Formats: sequence, C-alpha cells, structure tokens
Amino acid sequence: MKTLRVYGTLLLLATLPLILSACKDKDEVDYVEKETIGWIRFSSDRFELGPDAATLRVKVEVNNVPLYAEIQWVYPWITSCRLVEQEQGGKSRIDTYLITVEANDTYAKRTGNVDFYAGYNEDKLVRESIFISQEMTNNH
Repeated sequence: MKTLRVYGTLLLLATLPLILSACKDKDEVDYVEKETIGWIRFSSDRFELGPDAATLRVKVEVNNVPLYAEIQWVYPWITSCRLVEQEQGGKSRIDTYLITVEANDTYAKRTGNVDFYAGYNEDKLVRESIFISQEMTNNH
C-alpha cells in the first residue's frame, strides 16, 4: 500500500507540468486581444474632385487590428482601393491606400464612399468612410 501511494504521488508530480502548460495565460490574452474593437483615423476623409480621372493617396491609422476596405457596387466609377504600404508603430500602424476614380463624363455631379472596417470580430467591427464627390464634365 505504501508503494502505491509513492507511485501515485510520483505520477501526479510527473503529470503536473503537462496540466499546468495547458492552462497558459497566453491563450486567454490572445482571446482578449482578438475581442479588441478597432479604431480608424484618416489623413483626409473627404475629397472634392474635378471631372478628370484621379488617384487618391490616403493614409489610414489603425490600432493594429485587421483593416478591410470596401467599395459599394453602386459606385462603379470608384474602380479600386488597394493597400500599397504599411508602417508599423507602437500601438498602431499606418496603412497607405490608393483609391482610383474614373473620369466623370456624365452631366451630373456624383458622390460615393469607400468604407473601411477594423477589428477581429465580425459583430464588433468599427466602420469609417471616405467620402468622394466629383464634378460633372464641362463638355455640353
């Protein structure tokens, strides 16, 4: 019986490091970090353009969470928004995007936006938008 207690104690001591390593705090920290809600700041969030085609350069500061850009289908004249550069800072980073706009060959001023979403959790994304207005063509 004494031998059984000694072996039981030794077995418990041998498995204790395995049990403790499965409960690391790092797993909990990763979960908390992924719940962090993002924030977004733009170098400029409004653009007034003439009728010619243009490429806009926008710097977007975000708090080290994923950042997504989206152009709504109702604005086919805003043809692209692409990431071209990232600068990592301490608790934030600065992403540089190029937004391409086609020439306005219509006889009406048009307005649209590019939406940016920041965060990990789809239900808790922060959305900010860049608004673009473009004058009509002068050719009548």
